[in-house]
Amino acid sequence: RVAHGEAHNLTTSLAGPAEDPEVPVRVVLAMRSDFLDRVAEYEILMEKVTKDVTILQSPGANGLREAILKPAELMVYSFEDPNMIDEMISSLRDEAAALPLLQFTASKLWENRDQSRKLLTRAVYEEMGGVGGALAKHADSVLTGMTTQDRQGVKRLFQRLVTADGTRAVITVSEISSFMGPEIAARILKTLAAARLLTISSIGDHGEDAQVEVVHESLISRWQTLKRWLEEDNENAAMLQQLRDAAKQWDMRGRPNG
Repeated sequence: RVAHGEAHNLTTSLAGPAEDPEVPVRVVLAMRSDFLDRVAEYEILMEKVTKDVTILQSPGANGLREAILKPAELMVYSFEDPNMIDEMISSLRDEAAALPLLQFTASKLWENRDQSRKLLTRAVYEEMGGVGGALAKHADSVLTGMTTQDRQGVKRLFQRLVTADGTRAVITVSEISSFMGPEIAARILKTLAAARLLTISSIGDHGEDAQVEVVHESLISRWQTLKRWLEEDNENAAMLQQLRDAAKQWDMRGRPNG
């Protein structure tokens, strides 16, 4: 977040090169779709942006296959076992965060590549536990860089982001702020979203309405730190879920006193 004056200066600067076609500068502006409506706050930028908007959708199976194969082919590398590609695509299918998850896996495969044979090997893929394993190791590295206070906050947050049945729960930023405090919540959410461990989806005009969830089911099943946290909180998990459901029903009915 920046001051309104700074944002105005930034958007004016972005729109400036588009005023004169003779200027040898072109601006390509990329942003998440849930932020697109904020462009309307800055008239000069909105005028330029709305002339040519391209919506980039999440890649399908063929797109994921190209994202896996093409970079390796450009470096004259191949996969030791072609089945690895199908396994990666299968684990990423229908995931909103498919590309970040693919990035984790591909980077680990590349870091541990067989340079003598120019291969991305099955042994490395199995050792890191596939897509889920790469993400779990990344999650631990993010935790390591946090303060003790923030790690405790992350623990409390993830205990609420998993249901008693072991599936992803969806909670709002306002709910997180209520048990963690707005300042700590904002800091932790910013860190975890930047690290691609959480997805935050805006559903209204206010950030408090944004929905937060774990980026991928494999994080629940393969991240040992999270599994330990959930075991510690096992007794409270079911009760928290019941209270959350009851609170939503009460809120939907206008919060009657009864």
